[in-house]
Amino acid sequence: DCPIDGTQTKCDTVTLKDNTRDLFPGTYYYYRVAAVNSKGIGPYAYGDAQTAGDWVHAPTRPRLLDLSSVSRTAATVTWIEPEDDGGVAVTGYEYQVLRICKVGETEDCGDWPQDDEFKTTTGKSVRLTGLESGGEYHFRVRAVNVAEEITGKGNWSFDIYIDLSGS
Repeated sequence: DCPIDGTQTKCDTVTLKDNTRDLFPGTYYYYRVAAVNSKGIGPYAYGDAQTAGDWVHAPTRPRLLDLSSVSRTAATVTWIEPEDDGGVAVTGYEYQVLRICKVGETEDCGDWPQDDEFKTTTGKSVRLTGLESGGEYHFRVRAVNVAEEITGKGNWSFDIYIDLSGS
């Protein structure tokens, strides 16, 4: 494998990883490569067409959720971006909040919302407001990139427990 920096004298394979960011899934891209020396540029060699979906994938789960600024009815959750963005930049985050049922309660609690029911943010932190005083919750988040049209959505983070009963 050869870096594209003009220092190699012989090269059989070139990796374009750092030059293929932010491509559009499903779009065909063509690459051409030519040797360059002191006499100029040689003839181009052409590769087969590739689509961005051939090398992009859903991002891995966000990491290290942290809870702060907890009050009686609100809390802030912060996280770190995924280790792997999926080959294209993370464009935002989707998150869900699950209210834990109290004894005898069965409605509007205890189950995660449907997978397509979520709120969104572009930051790596969200302030949850309007929570029930004394309530207990779970929170989870997943990263989003443009690859989801081809590869589907990434995995949810491990959830973080929010306890407002002592606030």
